Amino acid sequence: MTLRYLTEPEVIMLNGLLIKKFSPMEPIGIIEPGALNMCVEQPKQIVFERELYPTLHDKAGILYKNLVIKHCFANANKRTALASLGLFLKYNGSQLMASNQDAENFTVSIALNSDMELAAISNWINKNSATHL
Repeated sequence: MTLRYLTEPEVIMLNGLLIKKFSPMEPIGIIEPGALNMCVEQPKQIVFERELYPTLHDKAGILYKNLVIKHCFANANKRTALASLGLFLKYNGSQLMASNQDAENFTVSIALNSDMELAAISNWINKNSATHL
């Protein structure tokens, strides 16, 4: 199965939509364009002909973690990370099944523990998603 990755414009659009819906007084904008590029490109990385992030959950996890901790946007970085995770999974035949509260709590835990292992994040995504192929 060929995976569908998120693009920078899609992540930027999600950020703007989330701010307009939930906190319209906050400024909208990218403050770290290089970090945003890294966030959307890193899940695709191949080194010595091997994928660095071989599973859907690994790819989703590195996208999610980076968007939480890299602060690409002026506001709504955590919301954008969670929405991007959900959209990436949806594009690839899966769905995040965690409750809103559990997803919010886990997102905040990544923000507070930026050195959280990718394996822990991938495992959480795996346990809290369902495949719909």
